Amino acid sequence: MIKVKISSVSEHNYQKLYTAIGRGAEEFNNRSYFQHAGFTSLPKANTVGIVIEDGNTFTMVATADPLTGRPVLASAGDAAIYSDADTYVMVKDDGEIEIANENNSITLKANGDIEIGNANLDKLVKQAVLTTLAAHTHPVSGAVAGVSTDAGMIALPTAPGNFTQNTEAD
Repeated sequence: MIKVKISSVSEHNYQKLYTAIGRGAEEFNNRSYFQHAGFTSLPKANTVGIVIEDGNTFTMVATADPLTGRPVLASAGDAAIYSDADTYVMVKDDGEIEIANENNSITLKANGDIEIGNANLDKLVKQAVLTTLAAHTHPVSGAVAGVSTDAGMIALPTAPGNFTQNTEAD
């Protein structure tokens, strides 16, 4: 096996081709690079590659980049697909899934809660949507309609764990 410094990787039919510099400044031009089916990436220049040598065939089978170029994994069992330390999809060992892009993030908590950035989606929905629904009226000609006095509507913004399911129109 040989460790190389990648210069470039390009897409081709069933494989990618890499160009790299190996031991003693040996050049590898347009050689095969294989990855798992269903996963694809184009490693950046200066990424390290691992190449298997078989006679005159040099096939890259793995790549790695420095710690500063990838997200921090906090627990054994955590995994991430990433393009850099701040842009990734991470599946944590506890079941939490986090998607980040620079300073933006969406997190699906293990308990099913969804957080968008620093705000909890449940709070966003209750504050933005339910306040509007609670004040919603259906005026009748000649009558004055007031804010809903329906017990369900009054409890809706404050009751924990409210879910909308099996809803039918009359």
